[in-house]
Amino acid sequence: MKRAGHLFAEKKGGKGKTVLLLGHLDTVLSGEKFRRENNIAYGTGTSDMKGGNVVLLYALKALNGADALKDANIIVFLTGDEENAAETD
Repeated sequence: MKRAGHLFAEKKGGKGKTVLLLGHLDTVLSGEKFRRENNIAYGTGTSDMKGGNVVLLYALKALNGADALKDANIIVFLTGDEENAAETD
C-alpha cells in the first residue's frame, strides 16, 4: 500500500500503572518533491507530526530516569497509516 509500517512494543512490568503511548510515522509525499538545501529539507511531509514521537521518546526517558518504569506496563504503538488508510495507489 506504499505506507510506512507500524511499530508495536510492550513491556509488562506487573502490578504497576499501564501507560499507552501513541505516535504517527507516516510521511506524505504526494506533493512537492523532496529536496535538501544545506541543512534544510523541503517537500511534502518534511514536518508532518514528528514532534510527538520525540515527546514520546523523552517521556519514556524521563519515566526511566525517575525509576517509574520498573513495575509499569508500557505499550507503545506507532502507526504508519496515512490519513486515508484504506486508499491504495
